Amino acid sequence: MYVDTTRRVRCDHYREIANELRLIVPRMRHAEVAEELRLLAARYERLAQHAEVVPPKEASAPASHRLMYKPGDVLGVAPQVSIL
Repeated sequence: MYVDTTRRVRCDHYREIANELRLIVPRMRHAEVAEELRLLAARYERLAQHAEVVPPKEASAPASHRLMYKPGDVLGVAPQVSIL
């Protein structure tokens, strides 16, 4: 049960990041930047899908490689910060 809850939280977190990235794409002035954000969002979506099927011990990166995002943050930038 704990593993399923942990896995679900991780998957939801990755999908939240992907969705937030997709929300800011239309605000980008340069097509190249918008495309990079779309690709990054797609990678986070794939990461969420991977986390659903791979047990947490195998899916988790070493602590030195983990990025610490809080829900609502995009790329480590708090939502109130403008990235335009």
